[in-house]
Amino acid sequence: MAKRIYILCPVTIATPEDKAMLQAHVDMMEDEGHVVHYPARDTDQNSDGFNRCLENGAAMDEADEIHLFYRQGSEGSKFDLGFCFAVSFFYRHNEQKFKVMDLGDASGEWRNLIQKWENLR
Repeated sequence: MAKRIYILCPVTIATPEDKAMLQAHVDMMEDEGHVVHYPARDTDQNSDGFNRCLENGAAMDEADEIHLFYRQGSEGSKFDLGFCFAVSFFYRHNEQKFKVMDLGDASGEWRNLIQKWENLR
């Protein structure tokens, strides 16, 4: 069954290696028949931050699954992670699947929060 997947990941600080890994994951999910929202490709990166947040928020809300590729320095990912957390727990009652695909350089409380969230599933 096709799923709607949101890729929560860095965009502006993504390294060439990150971009290659992300594109490979997007390709694999789409080859399996899933509908993927990949912000680097599917969110208007030329719009202002407010509109990017609205666009990403709508895509996250519509997603069946969130696939996280975390990088400590990505401010946008931290914003998206907070939005996703709120939607998942307070609006969608924890029905949305949250999958950590790559924790990257997450440390301290961010690592703990992400791991606890993933283990609730």
